[in-house]
Amino acid sequence: RRVKEEGRAYSNFAILVRSNAQADPFLHALNLLHIPWHFSGSRGLYDREEIRTVIAFLRVLSDPHDDLSYHFLASSDLYNVPAEDLSLATSYVRRKNRSLYEVFRAASKSKTFLPLSSEGREAMGRLADDIAEMLGVAAQSKTGEVLYRYLTERTGYIERLSNSTDPEDALRVQNIARFFRIIERFSQIANYDRVPWFIDYLDALIEAGDNPPVGEAEWDEDAVNVLTIHQAKGLEFPVVFLVGLVSGRFPSAHRRDPIPLPDGLVKDILTSADFHRQEERRLFYVGMTRAKEALYLTSAQDYGGKRPRKPSLFVSEALDLPPMKLATAKGSPLSAITRHGKGKAEPPTLVDRGERIIELSHQKIDDYLTCPMKYRYIHVLKVPIRQHHTVIYGYAIHKAIQLYNANRLAGEGTPLDQLKEVFRRYWQAEGFLTRAHEELRFKEGMEALEEFYAHASSDGAPTHVERRFAFTEGGVKVVGVFDRIDIVDGEGVIIDYKTSQIADSDQADK
Repeated sequence: RRVKEEGRAYSNFAILVRSNAQADPFLHALNLLHIPWHFSGSRGLYDREEIRTVIAFLRVLSDPHDDLSYHFLASSDLYNVPAEDLSLATSYVRRKNRSLYEVFRAASKSKTFLPLSSEGREAMGRLADDIAEMLGVAAQSKTGEVLYRYLTERTGYIERLSNSTDPEDALRVQNIARFFRIIERFSQIANYDRVPWFIDYLDALIEAGDNPPVGEAEWDEDAVNVLTIHQAKGLEFPVVFLVGLVSGRFPSAHRRDPIPLPDGLVKDILTSADFHRQEERRLFYVGMTRAKEALYLTSAQDYGGKRPRKPSLFVSEALDLPPMKLATAKGSPLSAITRHGKGKAEPPTLVDRGERIIELSHQKIDDYLTCPMKYRYIHVLKVPIRQHHTVIYGYAIHKAIQLYNANRLAGEGTPLDQLKEVFRRYWQAEGFLTRAHEELRFKEGMEALEEFYAHASSDGAPTHVERRFAFTEGGVKVVGVFDRIDIVDGEGVIIDYKTSQIADSDQADK
């Protein structure tokens, strides 16, 4: 109402909750009212539709006869198999004790197999072909490589989302990028990175309760802010709703610390329960002082328990009223019914952020000059892309030289064998044209380190190693890292190591 009557933006309003778990009913209510919201504590990455789709794809590669995952993939917006055709196929699977994988392959090869629509048969054929192709890739490639090729080369899903102006698509890209980071963590610790073993790893994470936060789109949006009081520290909003103010929630139920604090660290002589209440009271004060213009303190009697809840004692203290004089309002019967409905939030409205300082580095500039779309994928949308073999080679060499210079700076020596071991540790078998090409570049890297080691031993110790720098010029912030800086007789020499294959001296100087 205040948005319409006073011309306020949704972002003027904040709902502060005591914990992330208490936000769900408010998010649900905002959905019912078609009010966009942003929840900074939002978990549930694995529950997002786009992530469920990529997980279903990986599960099918791990077990092509996983009908549940195959069905989900077929009904996703990647294939959109018509519901009637999918129902016919599923019924056939149950009657004939076959798998959807087998039925889809049969449907794509025979036009008389099941009374399917031409649209459905074509979609089934695309899915069957994609899975057959990717099964071969999955046998030889790491999980991240398999998923990347599927989302780019086979389906074009990443390109479609990246080219979209819909903020929801930007959020989908961010979520997929976050999922790739989970795959990357698995690849770093796994002895053998293949899809079936990643699925085992993912199942273990989910069983342990893991469900990471969803991504945040690059574009700002006009939406109600929902966040915990801890997250609101240092922030202010024109209108603040401090919610869930009932006994047992705020102040929260006291749990004795597993490691008690020594008496000397506690300023006042308090029981542990009193100390906890004081901490909760301070937090309540933080929540109240986030409001610049208006503050609403709310509570409810029904939170799903057997007994009605009483308002928090902090409300009585804040209003300087006895608990018995706190006025309460009953909700209507209609509101009790409609809160169980299902609503969908309106699409977020983009907000102009105005002029911003652009941050550039050598890598960002090089990526943009190579391909503007590559720049957008990596640095704007944060989409993981397949690394070029020159990047793999250069990074492994750089890490070895970095260790050498850091040890020289500390007055320590570095054996050549240790440099080679670092090179092996950071080497990745990605992006190379063939296995022979990878072996050739690996051998060249070892020879390059031997040549570096022979010449570097005569150099003096560096003054700085991996020294970061930044400066702003004309609205552009330039950032970077100097590999090495030597200062001799008050003059500095900047050394930047390059691994480019350039034979021409003029080009190298450039």
